[in-house]
Amino acid sequence: MTIGIRIATIEDAAELAQLNKEVHSIHVENVPDVFRLPSEPEMIETFRMFIGHPDNKGFVALKDGVIVGYAILMKRHIPQNPFCKMREYVELDQICVKSQLRKMGIARQLVERAVEYAKHIGYKDLQLTVWGFNQNAQKSFASLGFEDYQKKMILRL
Repeated sequence: MTIGIRIATIEDAAELAQLNKEVHSIHVENVPDVFRLPSEPEMIETFRMFIGHPDNKGFVALKDGVIVGYAILMKRHIPQNPFCKMREYVELDQICVKSQLRKMGIARQLVERAVEYAKHIGYKDLQLTVWGFNQNAQKSFASLGFEDYQKKMILRL
């Protein structure tokens, strides 16, 4: 199977919003006190904003000219404060591969492109957030070389 990766454009927003439903619905189901299902126009506009923002970069994976996956990256700058040094990193804010094409290396290709991008702009770290319920994603990211960096915990009252 040949997969091509290219930079996402604002014109891709509707397809990315459609594809995002697969991943986002899992989050809504497992963390309903945080996540909600946006309307389709709201979702499309959000993807337009993601892709159009100068600190963001999107990549799409294509199979036979059809988008089957994507990654949204965001440059992050944390200023120095009395306790911490200044930090800059690229955040892998979203990654999604069409469910029937998972476990075929598409996410790996998207992450590899994200790493190339981060290095190209002079950043030394690629970070992401994964929810505690999502054990499959945690295993997948670990297999791609990600390691635990920080853990956020909650005490429900």
